Amino acid sequence: MIHFAYPNAKDDQFIGCGRYAAFLPKDVADGKYVKAEVNIPDKKIIDRYINLLVPDLLKSEKEIYESRDEPDKKYQGTSLVLAYVLASINCSREIKFKNFTGHIWCTGVLSNMGKTILLENVDQSVFDIKVRGFLSEKNEDRLFIVPAGNFKDLSGKYQKEIKAKNIKILSVDEFKALWDKNIKEKTILKVLPNEMGKLVDLLFPREIPKKLILCCIFMILLILAVGIYKIMPEKITADHVTACLENGDFIECPDLMNKISPDSQEAEKLKKIISTPVKPVVKFQFQKAANPPSELYDISPELGNITLSHNDNYRFKIFCTSELNELYLYVFQKDFDNYLQMRFPDPVWKPVKNNPVPIDEFPVNIPPDDKEWMYLDEISLSGMGYIPDETFYIIAAPWKAADIEMLYGRIHQETNTKNRNKQVKEFVERLMLRESSGFACIFFREFSFRHGEKP
Repeated sequence: MIHFAYPNAKDDQFIGCGRYAAFLPKDVADGKYVKAEVNIPDKKIIDRYINLLVPDLLKSEKEIYESRDEPDKKYQGTSLVLAYVLASINCSREIKFKNFTGHIWCTGVLSNMGKTILLENVDQSVFDIKVRGFLSEKNEDRLFIVPAGNFKDLSGKYQKEIKAKNIKILSVDEFKALWDKNIKEKTILKVLPNEMGKLVDLLFPREIPKKLILCCIFMILLILAVGIYKIMPEKITADHVTACLENGDFIECPDLMNKISPDSQEAEKLKKIISTPVKPVVKFQFQKAANPPSELYDISPELGNITLSHNDNYRFKIFCTSELNELYLYVFQKDFDNYLQMRFPDPVWKPVKNNPVPIDEFPVNIPPDDKEWMYLDEISLSGMGYIPDETFYIIAAPWKAADIEMLYGRIHQETNTKNRNKQVKEFVERLMLRESSGFACIFFREFSFRHGEKP
């Protein structure tokens, strides 16, 4: 019986796993299992995740039971929701592993963007400890489902241990290709944020009625008889590359591009988009109290010497010409308290402009009305010892920044200051991945000025 295990860590130590499994009540081993209870504030969210992942899931008489590696330990954390959701689906759908024994480890934070279920990162330091537990010789389980973002930032020493122990590292598509083969080695399965639906369909494929199977067999034989049927292997498509680009996984894109069929029109179209330069020109204008507006300046390090106070105003004007039809444009502002605000797109401004922005609608004014300006909060520099900065990040590309949108939403839902600051740091790092991506079609600029007091 396959269990879904959620590993736990405490005080920088791995303390074992809680393990969920689907049983009929009559089949539960006495003393080893207890009926599972998920202690989270909103238990209805689990039903929401299940309904979005498997809307046609049938009811089952099976129930979820839990065992723990160390029964006296208090196991908790966001990963237990992921394990519980997978075990709940397993109540009605058989998991179709072939030649597989052991339990499936899983970690990650489930969330949803509209009707799409996302798998987001857990705390990186906790993730590293969980990987250490999985790699341990004491652990005999062989499969660990993890967020791709966490694995990308895994500590170097564990990366070396993974290579030394010949641990398999697979994407969801690569894992699907090995479905019928015996998984002998320990394997880490990397899941991109928007691949939860694909993962569930892979683990729990829908049962096909026997009549439909017979009908399909007949049709296949008929097609083969007239010589027009071909069995085509699954191929990497332009959609796979676009998903990586949207989620900031730029390192993997060249390899995926090489795996796309050279005859693919979509691949040619994507290659053309990627090689098309995107070079917006960002202009900055300010107005000091009782003075006329300044000229429009190109943003540059020299402008960092400008000091503005709450009595002053400022705005941006972004120009762009390109062979592309449209661009996704984002402008973010971060103040000295690490407060993050999206300046574009921003529904506060009227008229509202959203992404993508057609090329013929540039220049983009922020704020959009020529009579409007942005302004700063009043602050006191007493005791600070320095003049703080207001920092702006501008990115543009032919596709949406799905990873940035998702992380921005998490930051504004986070109530713990320490956690929010960590997320803001990750946010800035992911923005700066655009600068080092090497793609001509990706634009990144950072700009700052000083936030002072009224003279």
